Amino acid sequence: MIRHAWIALSLSLAALTSHARVIDNATVIPFGPGISHVTWQGQAFTVVSGWRDNNNAHGYIALSIYADALGGNQKIPLSVVPVFEADANDPKKTHEQVVLQVSGGADCTLHGVRLFHLPKPAPLMLAIATRDVGDSYADTRPVHFDLYRLRLDNRGEPGIPPASFVFDRRIDASKSYCDVDEAFQNELGLPAVDGARLPWSSE
Repeated sequence: MIRHAWIALSLSLAALTSHARVIDNATVIPFGPGISHVTWQGQAFTVVSGWRDNNNAHGYIALSIYADALGGNQKIPLSVVPVFEADANDPKKTHEQVVLQVSGGADCTLHGVRLFHLPKPAPLMLAIATRDVGDSYADTRPVHFDLYRLRLDNRGEPGIPPASFVFDRRIDASKSYCDVDEAFQNELGLPAVDGARLPWSSE
């Protein structure tokens, strides 16, 4: 009896540990709709947040990130910073994305993005939240956070961009949500930012 109780307690603690907040002391980097400028450890970045209207409740934000005069190269004022997204079925496989989407419906946001950093000297980080679709946009379903770290690479290796976000790890939310903005706040302590907020989400 005691042994069974101990095993049950150990499993419960393991489950809590696997869903514990693992990015404590994270600071979200705000950006707004349109063109925003942010700086991280001396490097300037431009974040562009545009709206793709769909004439219904399913328009979306198209988000792209650029490094300004990377490495001091004024001949290239903006360098695209792609995201090598992890394959949902095989994290070892990646898909290059130069535009990210913030999307959902009138009820909830199903796909969201945050830029953040941890205490220095940690790299600039990107978090992409995805909620399982379920039966409807208003459903409450599991949420997954894919974290990416900024990689700066000046080796000039063919096919490798000098700046990119590469996959770091996946975190599953401790419970189901309808809206990933709520999950970002509750699970990772990352509040909403205007440039990654659907127009009706604050209504």
